[in-house]
Amino acid sequence: MAGTLSPLGGAGWQFFTNAGVVLNGGQLFTYAAGSSTLLPTYTDSTLATPNGNPILLNAYGRSNTEIWLQNNVGYKFVLQDANSNTIGTWDNVVGINSVVTTASEWVSNNLVVTYATATTFTVPGNQTSIFTVNRRLQYFLTAGTFYGYVSASTYDGTSTTTVTIVPDSTNLNATLSAVNYGILNPTNPSVPQNYLNTLQPVNSSLSGSTPLNFSATNGSAGVFAAGAWGVTSSGGAVQLRMTAQYATQAAAYAAAAGGTYATQIPMSVNTSTGALTFDSAGVGTTFGGSVTTTNHIGPGSGLTGYAAGLSIGGNAATATNGLTTGNYNAYAPTLTGTGATGTWNINVTGTAATATTALAVTGVTDGSNAAAGKVGEVITNSGTVSPAASTSINVTSVTLTAGDWDVEGSVWLNNGVAAFTQTSSLSTSSAANAAVPYISFGYTPATAPTIAGPVPMQRLSITGSTPVYLVTNMSVAGTATGVIIARRRR
Repeated sequence: MAGTLSPLGGAGWQFFTNAGVVLNGGQLFTYAAGSSTLLPTYTDSTLATPNGNPILLNAYGRSNTEIWLQNNVGYKFVLQDANSNTIGTWDNVVGINSVVTTASEWVSNNLVVTYATATTFTVPGNQTSIFTVNRRLQYFLTAGTFYGYVSASTYDGTSTTTVTIVPDSTNLNATLSAVNYGILNPTNPSVPQNYLNTLQPVNSSLSGSTPLNFSATNGSAGVFAAGAWGVTSSGGAVQLRMTAQYATQAAAYAAAAGGTYATQIPMSVNTSTGALTFDSAGVGTTFGGSVTTTNHIGPGSGLTGYAAGLSIGGNAATATNGLTTGNYNAYAPTLTGTGATGTWNINVTGTAATATTALAVTGVTDGSNAAAGKVGEVITNSGTVSPAASTSINVTSVTLTAGDWDVEGSVWLNNGVAAFTQTSSLSTSSAANAAVPYISFGYTPATAPTIAGPVPMQRLSITGSTPVYLVTNMSVAGTATGVIIARRRR
């Protein structure tokens, strides 16, 4: 493609400072229009040899070469002196007589595009108004010209727009050189949409039943299976009709249930909006939507299986009398299929079986401990302190979680050869003996002994995390060692 001569500095131009002095050593930078992305100019119309960027001016304030631009591409020019002081900026400059030589449904992108990933590229500036969601794109790779559409367009708020595309066939790659966009913008297009909606045909060539695919969002997979339902058209009327194979199956199950079933559902088309509507009057009681089955387990209820082993799949509906006191022991409930999550309950009406043998709980024999929160859990701790005379002090402590606990302890005391009295207890108050129960005694040793005493057991029924302290108070200074043992009863 031939280039066009730049109207700014193109041929023989002489540049001056704002004071009218010849711009010796000046610099002329060229960028893509509206951006700070450098865009080259060329020395002649063949666009074979690019100029430097910046273009350096000689002692006479002129470029040593001519300045040619890409045809129909916008440029931004920035003129600076030799010390990089900006003298002037000119944006959206196109070549002299720059024209689009051929009409096209694709608009040439005047911005520099940069490959980012297999499905994204970037352009300078805020271009989200151009790259709107669903707009068609034409992009150029070394391998050829390819197409896709915009799925997202985001401006980073400073300098760059990132465009995400869905390719028709071939992903983007590092050879991306240009991107054009479709002349029609999906946002507020000029196409007469209401008129086009009236032209959307119902497929009148359908005969019998054309299979459709459904997700099993209601009922069992046997009802909304691929090929179970199809669209039919006759005399302008549209119906969703069950295929012959599944209609036979549906009739058999409905007869066993003493209920009804539907093999066709009328539909209507809104010619203004193109919306498809199912007419509720044609929907049977056994098939479609949320249903309740009676006296049977089968397609339409969300319950499948007849022998021992009840399988619940999809979004199960309610089954009444599917299980009775005469047969419930034969079923082993399992959860399978999409939607089979959460807690499933089977309610048996009538007289259920009664256990006649006393329940026997077997203890462990492997020396293991009960897990936290389980009956039999044990929490223990010990410690040694040096209490001052007549001062209550915590010897050790444990923290109990919510539950019903039995707590007991022991304390060992030594204070030399002096006579003393002491009081010890288990308390929920730090450094304060409980009112009851507690152990208290006096002692007059002949030598320097260590004496011990049990601290009475307490039952503590608590609703939250609670510290329990082994507290002692000696009439003279000494040392005290103690242990707390707590066992969960319930």
